[in-house]
Amino acid sequence: MKGINTAYDNYLTNHLSQVSNKKSRIQWLTCNYKAYLPTNLDTKILEIGPGFGELIDYLINKLGYKKTKAIDLSQEVVDVCNSIAQNSTTQVSDAGDFLGKYKDYFGMIFMLEVLEHIPKSETISILSQAYNALEPGGVLIVEVPNMANPITGINFRYADFTHEVGFTDLSLTHVLQRAGFVEISIHPVNVPIVSLPRFFQFIFQGAINQVLNLIKSVYMPGLRQISAHTIFAVAIKEL
Repeated sequence: MKGINTAYDNYLTNHLSQVSNKKSRIQWLTCNYKAYLPTNLDTKILEIGPGFGELIDYLINKLGYKKTKAIDLSQEVVDVCNSIAQNSTTQVSDAGDFLGKYKDYFGMIFMLEVLEHIPKSETISILSQAYNALEPGGVLIVEVPNMANPITGINFRYADFTHEVGFTDLSLTHVLQRAGFVEISIHPVNVPIVSLPRFFQFIFQGAINQVLNLIKSVYMPGLRQISAHTIFAVAIKEL
């Protein structure tokens, strides 16, 4: 994440607006991440790469985590997020340099749909810097498209020109371990059941994932992988 990459100029309007819906995104955030949020509303939370600001809106305006901050390379992203929560988001040219100034500081860091945008040579470095910026017992949550899903993986990998690398649950665990995390769990991003269509989406995706797991077991006996279209890691810094 070094330097201002021109591929991110007007990233929201040129790309992300075509694939993201704010109301829907908040439903997904609530379904998958609310259980991991700290009980203390004064916890210092950082989001790296906030997109349209759905998470900071949810955390600051809806739940009351007033010490939530975000950083991004794109001035467009910063402007949009600051219109949602004033002075919440800062433009940076290097996320690693920013993290390096906050050793043992944050109680939680989010990297949602961000790690796949970082060059492979910098992946472990940025995760290590996130580890150092967390306070002991602090939590890093990393969400990425799942390359182990043969239906959506290729599209997720190449539909966005700014994607640099892809992950499965195995490779995501590996890079987090290399960054210093010991307590790591990987989870599927689940469909929020908020309507009848979402309920059927949840049921059908679950059935398809079971079939995919069966097919993969024929080719790779003994290898258990998550087949959900998106996965997230919960990595905790040792006390």
